[in-house]
Amino acid sequence: MITFAYPWVLAIGFLSLIAWLFFAHLRKFAIVYRYSQPSTLAPHTQQLPAATKLLIVRSLFFATLVLLAARPQKIDEKSRVKVDGIDIILALDVSRSMIAIDDPRDPRSRIEIAKKEACSFINRRENDAIGLVIFAADALSLCPLTLDKKLLTELTSELLIGRVIDDTNTFIGSGLATAINRLRNSKAKSKVIVLITDGASAPTDPFDLNQAIEIANIFKIKVHTIGIGSSSEAYTKLPDGRIVRAAGDFQPDMRTLKKIADKTGGSCFEAKKTSELETIYKKIDELEKTNYETTLYARKDELFLWFAIPALLLFVIEFVLKILLWRMPI
Repeated sequence: MITFAYPWVLAIGFLSLIAWLFFAHLRKFAIVYRYSQPSTLAPHTQQLPAATKLLIVRSLFFATLVLLAARPQKIDEKSRVKVDGIDIILALDVSRSMIAIDDPRDPRSRIEIAKKEACSFINRRENDAIGLVIFAADALSLCPLTLDKKLLTELTSELLIGRVIDDTNTFIGSGLATAINRLRNSKAKSKVIVLITDGASAPTDPFDLNQAIEIANIFKIKVHTIGIGSSSEAYTKLPDGRIVRAAGDFQPDMRTLKKIADKTGGSCFEAKKTSELETIYKKIDELEKTNYETTLYARKDELFLWFAIPALLLFVIEFVLKILLWRMPI
C-alpha cells in the first residue's frame, strides 16, 4: 500500500496543475491556413503540434514533482504487532536521601538500584510509550512519552543526584502533577504512573497532593507507588569508601503512598531493601497488560527514488525536444 506523508500537498499541487492546464488551453488559438488549390497538396497524417507535446511532457513532469513533494511511502500492512496499549510515566525521586545504602553488603545506593531496575522495566515494555519525570524539591520532565527505549534507558542510567537543583526536600505532589501533565493528552487505552520515592512529601510542596490525586482521576490515570528503604537502618558511603550508618530519617511515608495508590486504582509497594525493587517492577509489569492488535509499528519505506528518477527523465526529455530537436525558444 502506498500512502503520502503530506496528502495536503497532493490536493494543492494537482489543483494548481488543473488550473494551469485550463488557462493554457484558453491561451491556445488555432491557426488556419487557406490554400487556393488544396487538392494539389500531398496527403498527410495529422499529428499533435510540438507545443502540445511539450505541454504533455511538462504536465507529467509537474505531476511527478507534486507526488514527490507529498513524500510517497510504502506501508507494510502485515507489520502488525501485539502491544499493551499503555502509556507509562516513571516518576523517580532524586532527592539527596536517595544516595543512602540499605544493605552494607551491597554498596549500591538507592538511586543506583532504582535506575538499574527502571531500565530493566523499560526494556521489558517493548511496545509501550514510556516517559521519565524526576523530582526532589522541584520536578522536571526529563523525557516525554517515547518508543525510543535506547534513548530513555540512556537518560535513566545517567541520572545523578543534583539534576534537580534543590535536592534537599521531596515534593511528591509536584512530581505527581508533572507526571500527570505528561499523560493528560494521551489517547492510550490505559495511562499509568509508577512513582518511586524514599521520603515523605515536604510541607512546603507548592502543589497540593490531594489536588494532584483528583486530577489523576479526572484523566483516568492509575498510579502505582513504591516506597524504598523502609528500614531506619540506612547507610552512607564516605569519601574513603567506608560504609557507615547514616544519621537522620530515611523512611518513606508509606501512608501517603498507599493513599495515592488506593485513590487512583493503583497498587502500593514497599521495598524494605532496594534489592526487592526487581520483584516489585515485575509485579507491576504483570499488572499492566491490556493486549490488543494494532499497527503501532507499521513499517514505512520511502519511495523518493521511484518518483525522483521519472521526474528527472521527463525534465531531460523536455529539454532535448525543445532545445535540441525542435530548437524552440526557452
